[in-house]
Amino acid sequence: DIAEVVSFMDHGTLALLWGMMIIVGVTAKTGVFEYMAVRLYEVSGGSPFKLLFWLSVLDIVLSAFLDNVTTMLLLAPVSIQLCDAVGRDPRPFLISLALFGNVGGTMTMIGDPPNIIIGNMLKEFVTFLQSRGGTRQGSGSAAAPASSQAVQARAPPAGEAAASRAGGPDERAEELARF
Repeated sequence: DIAEVVSFMDHGTLALLWGMMIIVGVTAKTGVFEYMAVRLYEVSGGSPFKLLFWLSVLDIVLSAFLDNVTTMLLLAPVSIQLCDAVGRDPRPFLISLALFGNVGGTMTMIGDPPNIIIGNMLKEFVTFLQSRGGTRQGSGSAAAPASSQAVQARAPPAGEAAASRAGGPDERAEELARF
């Protein structure tokens, strides 16, 4: 049933991605991405390795604030043109764009579609926690003493091997007391 399929879709995520692609499409028509590529070529001085570095940095920055898939679609043709200008095979450049686009996309909630979905679900989860009387801050502070007690309970006994590593039984006892 099509109504059931539509009910499973995250409409907020789809709307954000759609709107972002429209904004990037309009921005691409201005030539700003080609301008950035020309500036990268100038900064790199024509060196393929410097060009790869600066293209990867640009990809990370753009993917953090735009959708990483859209960034890849915009930068791939530009990087192919740059590789033609430098006389290099574009495949390593495209592979680095894919990898660094994923790195940049995971830096923010809007850079990667799974992050957007997680952010939408997190909003509902935080509301659930607040309705139960707990917050992230409160639950974390309540768990801290319990976790430190569990670590102390699992501390190794002050045997000869443990004592010799710490420098002696007295130093080992002081180390455990500080812990």
